[in-house]
Amino acid sequence: MQGAVIYQSATLGPPDDQGWIVDASQYLGTRFTLTQTTQVDAIGGDMYASLTGPLWGAIVPLSGPTALPSGNPLNSALASVTFTLPLNQEADYSIPLSVQLQPGTYGLIFGAQDVNTSYATMPYDNVEIPGQASYFVWIGVQDAWRNGVISDTRFVVYGEAVPEPGMPVLFALLFGITAVLKAAKSSPRRVAMAEI
Repeated sequence: MQGAVIYQSATLGPPDDQGWIVDASQYLGTRFTLTQTTQVDAIGGDMYASLTGPLWGAIVPLSGPTALPSGNPLNSALASVTFTLPLNQEADYSIPLSVQLQPGTYGLIFGAQDVNTSYATMPYDNVEIPGQASYFVWIGVQDAWRNGVISDTRFVVYGEAVPEPGMPVLFALLFGITAVLKAAKSSPRRVAMAEI
């Protein structure tokens, strides 16, 4: 079951098969920051596959809101998933991926392992959400991560906040007190009468 959107870099634009390349020579990523413990259950975005080989998605830790990943993202991934997309079908895809994340800054990255069989694009006609979009890319010919470079690209993280450990106990206590007060209020009162 897919949770709510907890992060999106852009809202979905009109259909378009043109976009930024995702393959084994170029990975696309975005940063997102969580303020509370969160259970992620899916990742995704607006994508179009020109070759049907496997792609991958990964969530990696970042040291801050402007930091870049270090090295191969699959080596430092907190969670990753391999997936394939239908050929020549642009859509807002959702790929199951389960991981619990603590408050902090993370990168969501898409890439591929084989340049000959895996090729997709992430359309660049989406509408960026101010303050949300923070992109970076890995460019294979430079063997380096770079800030920016892409724009108007839709990345999405789905999930839900995890209640703080003390909250269930507090809710149970409040529920118990409320139940006792309701029971006391609705029970008939017996008035003792003095004997004459």
